[in-house]
Amino acid sequence: MVYHHEELNVIQNGSFENLTPTVQPGWTTRTADKWGIWVDTTVTTVAPIVMVDTIYHPDGLRSLKISSPAPNKSRLTVNQGNIPVIPNQEYRMSAKFKTQVLTGDNSTYGVNIRAVYLNSTGGVIRTDYITPENTSVRGNITDFKTYTTSTIAPPNAVTARMDIEYNRVGLRGATACGIVAVYVTK
Repeated sequence: MVYHHEELNVIQNGSFENLTPTVQPGWTTRTADKWGIWVDTTVTTVAPIVMVDTIYHPDGLRSLKISSPAPNKSRLTVNQGNIPVIPNQEYRMSAKFKTQVLTGDNSTYGVNIRAVYLNSTGGVIRTDYITPENTSVRGNITDFKTYTTSTIAPPNAVTARMDIEYNRVGLRGATACGIVAVYVTK
């Protein structure tokens, strides 16, 4: 017997195709609709360049590009919140990244995507990362590479937030591009 399962992407504008009419705070140019930015001002010495790129893109016509040339230190999150989730439902996270000179002295330096599950009061229940054991994407990956993992929403989860985490504290220059999707099987 063969079963056909339809998948629905719960991320809005995951390939960064849709833009806002004006540049929003934190974005350098071309603000991606439905995405916000949080900058860790305690370690970010110079605002990184955050934009929708039209040159390098694995699918469609655009991708997210974050860059922070050395010796600047940067830590930020491009995020999308208030994503409704179903408790105990399995979700498949998928992202494509390429990096350039994204290196550092600590394994947390680099780029990662995480699903942050929240309860009805907005409290964090659990965080799941797309790469194994929270190992960030780093180094020189010259072509877009796909990363995929599955996660199950906790029993008391109501919403989730998807974070594209960029950590360039102590790095020697960096650029990262990518797209993100989270699918639920219907």
